[in-house]
Amino acid sequence: MDLLETLRRQDETLAGLIAAAREHTAAMAQNDPAFILSVVKKNESLINQLKRQDAEREEIEKQIAEKMKVEEPITLNRLLELMDGSQAKTELRQVAEELKAKLNELFEINKLNSVMAKHGLLYAEQLRNIIQPKTGTTYQGTGCVREQKATISTMNKSI
Repeated sequence: MDLLETLRRQDETLAGLIAAAREHTAAMAQNDPAFILSVVKKNESLINQLKRQDAEREEIEKQIAEKMKVEEPITLNRLLELMDGSQAKTELRQVAEELKAKLNELFEINKLNSVMAKHGLLYAEQLRNIIQPKTGTTYQGTGCVREQKATISTMNKSI
């Protein structure tokens, strides 16, 4: 297995993750639980695929380090420093830059998704507090407020 080929496959997988992350953003904006679940499953599949590819990349880098007689682990940047000005070095550098750009883009999309998820949870918490307040206050028939000993349950616990 060739390092450049493995990096290109990782680049393709990252492109898929970016598309899935954008779908996740759209699903959260639409507040569609079924769509969110399908996108999450797709993300998990792509992440597992990327993990396998990363393990392959690490193994290839280990083999390269042994051949070049350098200390392990060798990073892509270190490998680029050690290579002569060949076409392979140019291609590796280009793929490395593309990977870095895609990782940065994915990070930004995931950051947005995280903020959207937190806002959704806060909104749901506020709705729950309206329906079932945490405080033990309640109105009496006289219109006065009094402390209530237990919170009102929204679930039927008689079963």
